[in-house]
Amino acid sequence: MRPVVKNILMIALTCVFTVYLIAVCVWSSSRADEQLCGGLSGGKIIVDDPDGIGFVTSDSLTAELMPLFSELTRTSMKDVNLGALQAAVASLDRIERAEVVRLANNKIRVTVEPMVPVARVWPDEGQSYYINRAGKRIAASRRYKVDVPQLYGEIPRGSSPAMLMPLLDYLKSDSDMNKMITMISAADSTNIILVPAIRGHVVNLGDASDVSDKFKRLRRFYATVMPEKGWDYYDTITLKWRNQIVATRRRGKLPKLDIEIIEELENAEADEETVSTKQE
Repeated sequence: MRPVVKNILMIALTCVFTVYLIAVCVWSSSRADEQLCGGLSGGKIIVDDPDGIGFVTSDSLTAELMPLFSELTRTSMKDVNLGALQAAVASLDRIERAEVVRLANNKIRVTVEPMVPVARVWPDEGQSYYINRAGKRIAASRRYKVDVPQLYGEIPRGSSPAMLMPLLDYLKSDSDMNKMITMISAADSTNIILVPAIRGHVVNLGDASDVSDKFKRLRRFYATVMPEKGWDYYDTITLKWRNQIVATRRRGKLPKLDIEIIEELENAEADEETVSTKQE
């Protein structure tokens, strides 16, 4: 057989085989699309949580969304809208992003990256909520919980929760102080009030700048002054001024430490003692 004829024959066979493969694939895809959806792969939604924060768990999210995916088992694959499913999952306030893909066995794999709360806000009115670093609100629920600092009062108008991030980041990095501080009032961005676990006083941090230095001064005050004076001798310890601690002596008996009392303590007139903490 001449080389030219042989080449033409090979090309023709290749074209026929290619058309055959395309036809088979189209037929297989068509048959697969007619099959019913196999539902959620593995029976669970995959939660990508490498830091182990645990705010959103696979079990809790699966329980919440299982009715949505259970319906798919009565739906043919050609009628399953993966884009709409992905948008529905991603629309949850607890979810940063979601991926929904179809597997070869006609099941649906769902992978989500959860939002990461940095604080829980207890407003003056209404239900509490979480916020992430960008200030997005995340509805609080018994099903979804995480141990984060507690903020009492509204975030000041015109301010962003980002103003508190230096403080929240510091508490996250300092386990001792994180355990010590039980509440934060952020109703005034220049008078952030901390309520320690040790009942008897509150700490006025000022704003959220230079937090490492402020907590260093507070530690020194706790170690040298409080053991001598007593933990209920002062009602307010103010750290807002550089190289100083202003301690306000208590007048009257120890009050109940709720948010209204915190505000009263901050605004009350009282004698003050200034302790210099400037380094030699």
